[in-house]
Amino acid sequence: MFLRIVLFLNGQMTVDQLLTAGGDSFQSATGRWDEQMAVATHAEASFFEAWFFLFNLGDFLSIYNVYGPSSAVVTPGSEPNLQDYAQVTTPEGLDEVTQGTDTCPTALLDLESTHTPFPESTG
Repeated sequence: MFLRIVLFLNGQMTVDQLLTAGGDSFQSATGRWDEQMAVATHAEASFFEAWFFLFNLGDFLSIYNVYGPSSAVVTPGSEPNLQDYAQVTTPEGLDEVTQGTDTCPTALLDLESTHTPFPESTG
């Protein structure tokens, strides 16, 4: 699986899950970020997913993911509050914050990240 993460200067972000590098997304999440971390969530009536990114000098130090059938916090139309996620240090910690039921929390290992600068405008 590949992730396409776009951080916008206004503090918003998107996370697209891709089956192939550069491919079309099969699921997208939106959220917020600051200089220390980023959180993106996706929720439908019977499914939710949350992504937590911890930064180290502009690169990813850790990526945690939790998903499951329902969450008391991550609901359709909700937006993550970074302060709620400030103490997350493990996938299980992300599970606790989202208050998910029957969830699968995971930590992504062996990460490779590619940074693409914002395209220059021409003209």
